[in-house]
Amino acid sequence: DILRFEIWYRWPRPATYVYFLIVFLLAFLTVVSPSSRTFGSLGVVAANSPYIISYVTLTFSLVFTVITSAIMGVAIVRDFEHNTEAFLSSTALDKMDYLLGRFMGSLIVVCMIHAGVFLGMMFGFSVGHQLPWDVAWKGKELLPFSPWGYLQPYLLFTVFNSLTLGAFFF
Repeated sequence: DILRFEIWYRWPRPATYVYFLIVFLLAFLTVVSPSSRTFGSLGVVAANSPYIISYVTLTFSLVFTVITSAIMGVAIVRDFEHNTEAFLSSTALDKMDYLLGRFMGSLIVVCMIHAGVFLGMMFGFSVGHQLPWDVAWKGKELLPFSPWGYLQPYLLFTVFNSLTLGAFFF
């Protein structure tokens, strides 16, 4: 119940959508900007290769630590701000269930926000060749779409970093 409450508490908040939009736009602009060669897509390395996707994912998972701290850090503090900690401690609610519910609910929200990196990259690679400016990989051959190429770095870097950094901030 606490996990569900935490997710539904965050769902209608504008900050959740602003964070997702920031993550999505930065990933999209990274992929379609003329300076995306800085991520290593030169020569025989395709712009949407698993190496580039992993590199961008790792970079963004560390850059967006601020978003992780903004969401994970206030899950417990919010109860003290609203003076509900005394009420929660006087119920039959187990402390471990309460803490795990808050933590996992916030972690799910963070992981959903960070999924904007992959959606932004996928969208950028799919429409980037139609943009009016010169994209770094325009005219070059891209690799076929591979969902595993996006899912593996998400699980390896984003979820792991969100879990460890989220535990620290929580």
